[in-house]
Amino acid sequence: MTDGQKLLAASRFGSYGLPSDWIRLSDKGQLAPSPNWPARFSYDAVRIPLYFIWCSAFTTDLGQPFADFWKDHELILPWVDVVTGEKASYTASAGIKAVRSLVYKDLSFTGQSPSAADDYYSTSLLMLSKLAADPR
Repeated sequence: MTDGQKLLAASRFGSYGLPSDWIRLSDKGQLAPSPNWPARFSYDAVRIPLYFIWCSAFTTDLGQPFADFWKDHELILPWVDVVTGEKASYTASAGIKAVRSLVYKDLSFTGQSPSAADDYYSTSLLMLSKLAADPR
C-alpha cells in the first residue's frame, strides 16, 4: 500500500468514514480534521477519489466510504460535516457529480460539456474527471 493510501485509510472521520478537506497531523502522529477549517468532506477532499482513480490506485476498500456517501441518486450532496453529520441542503455541481460517477465506474458523464451555470471549480473537476476516465 502506498503512503497516500495509508494516509487516506487513516483519515476516515465521522459516520461516513470520509476524510475532511483539511487534516491535522499531531506531533504524536494522530490525524484529525483541522480546527482551522470547517470539518467537511467537500470541495477540496472531493479530489481525493479523483486522483486515486486517475493513478489506478483506487481500491474497493478505499472507495467504499465515497460510494456510501454518494449512494443516493436523487440528491447527490457536495459536502458533509465529518464531525456533526450536517449535510448540504443543495445538490452537487456537475464536476462533483462527475467524480461521483467515476467512483461508481459510470462513464456516462464523459459526453457532458460544461454549462454556463458551472463555475471554474466545477468545470475543472468535470474536465479532470474526463481525463481520469480516458484509458489512454
